Amino acid sequence: MPGPHQGATTFGRLMLLICAALSITFQTWIHGYRQGNTGSGIGKSVMKFQVVSEKTWEPNGFGLSVVRRPVHTIEAAIRYVGYLFPQWDTKRQTIADKTMGTVCVPL
Repeated sequence: MPGPHQGATTFGRLMLLICAALSITFQTWIHGYRQGNTGSGIGKSVMKFQVVSEKTWEPNGFGLSVVRRPVHTIEAAIRYVGYLFPQWDTKRQTIADKTMGTVCVPL
């Protein structure tokens, strides 16, 4: 017979949903809206560089900026090899940058 503190509670489930929604909202704001419109998320702003399209030299926009994030996740799944590419690449691009047609430039 389960006791009063076993299993998930309604409050626990509600908090999980709220935290998940806040996390998704924050990630979408950082990687979609902010980086898509300005070219820089919080960290890139601090380090004074931005991500721009290789063709137009403008920020990618919301959609491509959101898609760029999962490409980095795939890159990380392959033993982070993509993050080593900038060390020998002339444009200092990761695999995600090459895939999405973006470059990082100083502000």
